[in-house]
Amino acid sequence: MRIRTTRPSGFVHGVRRAAVAVAAVSLACAPAALAVGVAAPAAHAEPVTAAPTPATEAATPTTSPARTAAATETTGVETTGVETTGVETSATGSPTTAAAEGTPPGDSRRTGMPRFLSLTITTVTPEVVSDDRSTGGAAGDAPGEGPRPDGREDTVTVTGTVRNVGDRDVSDVEVRLQRAPRIDAAEEVRSVLSLDQSSYGTVGLFHPVAESLSQGESVDFTLSLPLNDPATRSLEIAEPGVYPLLVNVNGTPDYGGRARLDDARFLLPVLSLPAGATPTATARQQGPVAPSPVPVTMLYPLTAAPELAAGQPGPALDSPAAVRLVDDSLPRSLAAGGRLHGVLAAAREALGPAADPRGALGAGLCLAIDPDLLVTVDAMTRGFEVSKDPADPDSDASSTDDAESEGQTAAAAWLKDLRELAAQTCTVALPYAQADLDAVRDLASPHITASALAAPADIVDGILGVKSVRDLVWPSTGQVAPATLATVTQALAPAPEEPAGAAPAPPDPAAPPADQSAAPTVLIADNTVETTGAARMTGSGSSPSAGSDTANVVHITTAEAPDEAAATGHPVPASNPALLFDMPTSAALAAVGTRPSTPAFVPEDLRFKIADDSRTARLQDAMGAVAWPLLEARRSAVSALRTGGSGNGSAGGSGATAPTAPLVVAPPQDWTAGHDEASALLGLLQRAYQDGLAAPRPLSTALAAAGAPGAPSAELTDPNPGGGIAEAGADGSKSGTGATGGAGFGFTWNTGRSVSDSLIESLRGQLARLGTLRGMLAGNGPDGETPEHYITPLYRDVLRAVSTWGRGGTGTSDARAAAEDRTAALTASLTDQFDAVTVVAPGSVYTLASSQSPLLVVAKNDLAMPVNASLRIRAPEGVQIGQADDYVIPARGSRQIQVPAQIEFSRQMDLRVQLLAPDSTPIGEQIHISLHSNAYGMVIPVLTGISGALLLFLAGRRGWHRLRGQHDRADDRASERGPVLEQYRRDEAHPGPEDEG
Repeated sequence: MRIRTTRPSGFVHGVRRAAVAVAAVSLACAPAALAVGVAAPAAHAEPVTAAPTPATEAATPTTSPARTAAATETTGVETTGVETTGVETSATGSPTTAAAEGTPPGDSRRTGMPRFLSLTITTVTPEVVSDDRSTGGAAGDAPGEGPRPDGREDTVTVTGTVRNVGDRDVSDVEVRLQRAPRIDAAEEVRSVLSLDQSSYGTVGLFHPVAESLSQGESVDFTLSLPLNDPATRSLEIAEPGVYPLLVNVNGTPDYGGRARLDDARFLLPVLSLPAGATPTATARQQGPVAPSPVPVTMLYPLTAAPELAAGQPGPALDSPAAVRLVDDSLPRSLAAGGRLHGVLAAAREALGPAADPRGALGAGLCLAIDPDLLVTVDAMTRGFEVSKDPADPDSDASSTDDAESEGQTAAAAWLKDLRELAAQTCTVALPYAQADLDAVRDLASPHITASALAAPADIVDGILGVKSVRDLVWPSTGQVAPATLATVTQALAPAPEEPAGAAPAPPDPAAPPADQSAAPTVLIADNTVETTGAARMTGSGSSPSAGSDTANVVHITTAEAPDEAAATGHPVPASNPALLFDMPTSAALAAVGTRPSTPAFVPEDLRFKIADDSRTARLQDAMGAVAWPLLEARRSAVSALRTGGSGNGSAGGSGATAPTAPLVVAPPQDWTAGHDEASALLGLLQRAYQDGLAAPRPLSTALAAAGAPGAPSAELTDPNPGGGIAEAGADGSKSGTGATGGAGFGFTWNTGRSVSDSLIESLRGQLARLGTLRGMLAGNGPDGETPEHYITPLYRDVLRAVSTWGRGGTGTSDARAAAEDRTAALTASLTDQFDAVTVVAPGSVYTLASSQSPLLVVAKNDLAMPVNASLRIRAPEGVQIGQADDYVIPARGSRQIQVPAQIEFSRQMDLRVQLLAPDSTPIGEQIHISLHSNAYGMVIPVLTGISGALLLFLAGRRGWHRLRGQHDRADDRASERGPVLEQYRRDEAHPGPEDEG
């Protein structure tokens, strides 16, 4: 065993060691004094054995597995020789009070207790143990030729760091490696990582790391143990399997006793044993001895958090050529060294001809792509800018020209690489922006539902130029409620074909159920369904006991069809096909990467605080979870062959076994693995294919099995019933009942992850406004932009607001804040767009020339699209205004509208004018118009009538008098004027001398 240590020395440390030795001797003589006198200061951590001296270590005989287990059965730690500290057992071998008051059984996380040391695992070598000579090693190598290049195939080496995170110095810091028994059940893949260290009974020796660690100081260590070496201490691994390992660190804090201060555990997959680690021929399980390898299908997520800034319609108001991002994380992720760049590069390297010459990995791999990521990256290739305030759609840009240029180049290169990779493998579209399908159901918007479920496949195909897998819905939560399943089915099921011109026939209750192939397949966790009838699923869907190609597919029987299904006239299938992925594997993969999380479908008894584990340890756990069903299938098959019994579905006891149950590996959609982690997991699958442990199973084959008859019927179930976190019934309302099954299905969901009711209500209000805006658009814009192109980004903002990305683990609060910012930006944008279509207020008083002069109103439209609008004018009594139906206001222009008006009086009045959308929603600003009319109302007609009547009366009177020969006074006045007029005529004909000039 080799170890790298740093050992400071000094007088103070010597005094400490002497004090510890005196305390150990005294405690060994008086065990009862431990609980009273010394255990109190040491109660901050769990007591363990002190490190053996070099002399004792040399004299200690090698223990067998049985002896090691017996020595540690009571205390969970090893006592070497005669040296003890007296802090772990009493004289009778029973646990002392200090030990009993330490970590509870089965709980390795000492919550509520002060921490002194923090242990972090840096590397594990090898990550996966296998005999490359038996599997051919690298591609092209002949099996069984030559040793491994490092010559260390039978040794496991762990490196890490111990840091003092407490409030005092810690002396005598020592570490050792321990192993628990091989995992034999699917649930142990998770549960074993939360067990107390006493379950890790196979132990190595303690080795010193530092004589003293001051506060904040850290030290590196290296531990090595052989896999199986009878001549020395070893891990005693004698057969393939997945083995839990633990690194234990002990120390003595100032003013306290010696104790176990921290540990780190991880899984070690052993696919096959190297020759040097195989003690007997019967223990060797080399080569492809399994009669039938496990069919494996892996989904490979390419996703990111929604990055497009909200509130930007198709042709943006101010900068139609550039898109806006909420921050610069996506450009950095796409560039060399970024997460998305690394994940894509890992897939390209693993699927290359050199690494995958037979195409096995590519045949069983399918890229699961978020269409929102594609839309964003594709838009970035044409230019982008970073918003300074994501909640304000009109905020300034915070990015520089150089950063934008580099990001644009990185986006173009990444999209080019993705197109090349997608052309040679399978692709499937995820729900848009990984939207929470329960929130999509609650929003109850057909446009939103179609955008989330029906549109993604077309987006992926259009941008990548491929034909993606259709009719598969993978909920981002890994589980689905009955009402949500009905929504999914209605969104993707084809409409019934009706004869031309015929009215749709009402649904017939007595008709046979619709064709099963018409319902989409959902991909969910295997513990979220429960089979009905005689066969019931127990544990993982990858369990070898299933033993058939349909072991991980079921037909989900649904409850009564929702009312909206009857309204649409679409037939609702009697059951929906479901493809089940392995829960323990997915849970372990969720912990891989920069932001670990625990999926909601993981049962409470299999949860633990994954943030305590290092990134390396979490990767080891994931590889162990992937390897376990493969190794377990081989072990069961070999056992059946040896015994000649039925074993794993053997026929007639002849030793022939039935096909092994397939495995679907589905990392969470918000997977944050990097290049090295993705490469390690893909490399594990490649090695499993080479070893004959696994065989590729295309996603299309798995979907065909899901849609075929013969799969067992199942009902949706709650993996955490009655958890009391937040329960939603089939109608989507929070009920808290925890009931399961049928219409009373209780869907447990962490309130920290779910979309809040207040956000759903706010988004419903914005959807109503989006419907109004959509009805206003009157045609293509001047640049050929269609109304659909203009409005679609705003609808997608709603889906981005209900995205499940980051709604788990440490990023939950950030995801909620981002959703609130996105909703605020969408609200502000819609308000700005409605205000951009308005009536221009006049600068002075309108004056009408007559009572029937038209009223002139100017409507302005600052949007990039023409809009339909109508006028609403409120006027006082006596003013009649003609209301026109609709006006088309051109894009980025204005229109003068003549409104017929009739005013019956002359005065100044106030009119209120506002534009209305086609659905009568007020838009723009309501303005006030001061109007002055020159009309006199009824005065002029009355006076005119009186004058005309008087004229007629006088003319008739005179005619009457003449007719009767009576004298009329008007004739007298005419005779008196006669001489005067005659003289005037003469004067005009003969002007006087004074007039000639």
